[in-house]
Amino acid sequence: MKGARGRQTGVIDPMTKKSEQRPGLLDAPLRVVNVGLEGFARDLESHGISVVDVDWAPPARGDVKLAHLLSKLGG
Repeated sequence: MKGARGRQTGVIDPMTKKSEQRPGLLDAPLRVVNVGLEGFARDLESHGISVVDVDWAPPARGDVKLAHLLSKLGG
């Protein structure tokens, strides 16, 4: 049996050498959670892939010293 992308969805049991059919990861339409990469989300959407965009950036814009100082303010 082949999934949506033409990949085999069955697996072979190494003990019995028999093939088992299992639902494949890519049998359903792709849904992606995108974390902070706008270009990545746009590319996926241009191919008809459903994207949930999370607006995220590293604390203190990646400045380790500033992030450490800010963490002390939170108590």
